[in-house]
Amino acid sequence: MQNEGPPRGINLFTFARISAAAAEGDRPLAEILVNESLTDAQWTDVTLFWARRMGEDARNPEPRVAPAFSDAFAKAQDALKPVVELSPEAWEALVLAIDDAPDGPARVLAERGLAMADFSRLTRHWARALARPSEGV
Repeated sequence: MQNEGPPRGINLFTFARISAAAAEGDRPLAEILVNESLTDAQWTDVTLFWARRMGEDARNPEPRVAPAFSDAFAKAQDALKPVVELSPEAWEALVLAIDDAPDGPARVLAERGLAMADFSRLTRHWARALARPSEGV
């Protein structure tokens, strides 16, 4: 398996881009796949290929595949929509509300007109902002 290339030539960065579009949740996966000229079965093959590659690579002392996917996924997701503007106080309130929610984040986010993809973007934004407090928020 290791010498075989990815199905349909879908490299890791394209896989991350398509995965990010699917994670956005604003379009059916079938529509995304049609736009990428992929069938459900082909997407399943691509997903399994990259999941296996990440699993195999995880055994390495310094894995590279999953971190590269994570970075590419985040960049692709951030390119899809801007980060929702929240004050530091609103971000804190959101995080505390999610932490207190017995049924998970979905309801809390929906009440604020946010999706999980928005929360992912916000989490990355605030992680960067809080890592550089001297630059302001």
